[in-house]
Amino acid sequence: LIKKIFDIFYHSKPILSVRRAAAKRIDRRLAPLQAQQVSLFNQLSTDLDKFHKQLDERIVRAIEIGQFSDWRLKVIGERQESVAHINCVNSLSQDFERVMDLIFADEANYQPANNSLILIDLVRAYMYEGGIWQLRQEINDFLTNITYERPGPQPPRPRADRPLKILVISGLFPSIEHGGGLRLFDILRGLAVDHDIDLYTVYEADTDNHSLNMLKEHLRDIRLIKNEQIVDLAASRDDIGKWLRDIGKDKRYYDVIQLEYPHTIYLTNFMKRYGKKVGFTFMECQTKSNVIKIQEMTGNNDLSGMPRFSTALWKYAVAEKFVLQNADFLIAVTQEDADFLQRLYPRRVNIIPTCLSQTEIIDKAQESNTKAEAGRVAFLGYFGHYPNIDSMKWYLSRIHPIIKSQVPSYEFLIIGAGDTTPLQELAAHDKSVKFTGRVDNVMPYIQSASVCILPLITGAGIRGKLNQYSIAGRPSVSTTIGNKGLDYQPGISAVIADKAPDFAQAVIMLLNDEAKRKTIAAQALIHAKDNYTWDNHLKKLTEIYRDLPS
Repeated sequence: LIKKIFDIFYHSKPILSVRRAAAKRIDRRLAPLQAQQVSLFNQLSTDLDKFHKQLDERIVRAIEIGQFSDWRLKVIGERQESVAHINCVNSLSQDFERVMDLIFADEANYQPANNSLILIDLVRAYMYEGGIWQLRQEINDFLTNITYERPGPQPPRPRADRPLKILVISGLFPSIEHGGGLRLFDILRGLAVDHDIDLYTVYEADTDNHSLNMLKEHLRDIRLIKNEQIVDLAASRDDIGKWLRDIGKDKRYYDVIQLEYPHTIYLTNFMKRYGKKVGFTFMECQTKSNVIKIQEMTGNNDLSGMPRFSTALWKYAVAEKFVLQNADFLIAVTQEDADFLQRLYPRRVNIIPTCLSQTEIIDKAQESNTKAEAGRVAFLGYFGHYPNIDSMKWYLSRIHPIIKSQVPSYEFLIIGAGDTTPLQELAAHDKSVKFTGRVDNVMPYIQSASVCILPLITGAGIRGKLNQYSIAGRPSVSTTIGNKGLDYQPGISAVIADKAPDFAQAVIMLLNDEAKRKTIAAQALIHAKDNYTWDNHLKKLTEIYRDLPS
């Protein structure tokens, strides 16, 4: 049986379709062999591990001596290799080439094929994350006796006047302490006005208890779990099923099931037995985020993080393509992410941006009357999110010294929760840099600054800081990445600069020009209020749930 499986595996066309074909054959042939299922699948996994290790070594040798063209991979010493190995490498090469061209198609000046070290990491990561990792996922599905239900006839649309029954499953708690959590917090509270909402979510008592107390009165049933439970797919399926049976909400009870954060992606098909529609929100397109990070590292000739980020690139490319293919509806936070996702798999991706929280941002901005301090610059961020760490390292090392040398009253305030240890080490002996840590209300701190900054250089997805700065009545200096999808007009409602000297001079200009600060702040406030309040966007979200034309 194993020999036949490998014969199929070697000689079929693209490698991913081979795995699907092999999985179907395995399902048919091993179904009667219940006593042998575990041992046979474990042996298959072990054999494929060995095969990938051998294949990895051969491909790395081929790359090291320069035997490749564009994205195509070749086997060296073909006379000594079996036909099966050659065919497998050729099919792998075709699939690898197709995906690389897809992801980097719009990067005309980006040529990682010219650097063998980069290709080595990308190929190795592709084989393990796009190959053996996916196969293990299929094995786990089989061994845990999960049989996905095929969608039946399209269920009737819920009447427009009937409250929807909605289940939200989240890989992070909807906490007001960080941007993604606050976004979901606002959505849950807004939807709960007219609909019945249940929540299944990861929860950490130390950090999430305050937000839970604010949220629980608006929801029906809540199930709180530990992070390791959502990571373990089999355990999360068992726990969700038991919880829904206990509360009497199994058997397609829900009109809509909404999945949030990458840990929930592989629940997509499983949850179709409990809801009429299952959708996923891309808080951040992780595939694109890792592409940006790899491009940044290669541009700086810094390959130290290549193994980690190339592995993450393929892991998320496989996962995000899976949910693109299987979810009933899809939501992105920005147009940029939606466009990229549609290149991975062509289908409709709706856009619901991150808007301004009425209770946590708009109301608090109106209540606060903190005056700006001359020379103070502020940054707001959650420092459990690596793009914020990256942006602050760039700012502190390359921009901060320029401003400090030209503005005697300059002071830099870093606002937000999370681990700021690497930043504090950078500013260890600099009294002009201050850290607030977690604060109950960020508005007085934002409004205490004359200028706010958003020096993002990596990442995708949620970028709500410009909106928060604007509603606080403060002008901003941002990179292009920080303004992606928000459409603040350069020089009118925000100042945009991408090079360190230009960014520094933009901050200095605003610190020294009060009239310019007021003009930009006024235009930014108008832009934020006109485009980023939740009322209209919650209406659009409800239309997506009901499948009404928007």
